[in-house]
Amino acid sequence: MGWRRHVAIGAALIVAIVSACGGSDDTEGSVTTVPDNGAGDVITTFGNIPGVSDECTAIANLSVALTQAVSGSLGEVSDDILDAIPADERIRAGALMAPTLFRNLRLLDPRWDEARGGYEVLVEGDTIREVSEGPIRSDSADVVDCGGRTLMPGLIDCHAHVTLTEMNIAALEAMPVTLMTARAGVSLRAMLDRGFTTVRDTGGADWGIQKAVADGHFAGPRLFVSGCGQRPA
Repeated sequence: MGWRRHVAIGAALIVAIVSACGGSDDTEGSVTTVPDNGAGDVITTFGNIPGVSDECTAIANLSVALTQAVSGSLGEVSDDILDAIPADERIRAGALMAPTLFRNLRLLDPRWDEARGGYEVLVEGDTIREVSEGPIRSDSADVVDCGGRTLMPGLIDCHAHVTLTEMNIAALEAMPVTLMTARAGVSLRAMLDRGFTTVRDTGGADWGIQKAVADGHFAGPRLFVSGCGQRPA
């Protein structure tokens, strides 16, 4: 039932967008379905809705794409869908962060034996859009001058315990959950500052901490959690 709920929410959002932009709820004749990936999946798009601007139509199309991605009907939002929507509209819709352009850096690629200078990197949301040995032009990107520092992929820690902030296990067991969670937030931020962008917690952190990071309540790496830790029998 989960995917149906997401689709219903997405449909309501689309109608609200269309209505707010001055159009009617009736989009009959303006819906297009495009086969995708050869597996019978489809991408639904809107066009030529009476009284609705191209910008609002673009936002509605983005809502459809995101809804289908969340519902699992598509593995991910198609690059063709995203690229067809103006970047400023995607930002205004809140779907993506403003692009960031990194310059004046030394790029460390795991395929190389050394960091190399002269590269520029464009990041949009959580996607590396372009890596170039020459200048990258982007009118909407925030430019970061790295000052000759090294830019590298995020590190992955495959065995961590973000709630294990006390070596004395007995003291940890007696600690209030609220204090344990607050201290875990400090640990998560420290991990991120050390360059770890993905962490697999093998016992201790639960879904709540994972979601707190994902929703931006804690600054920290992407978490994969195994659940509550078990004490020796």
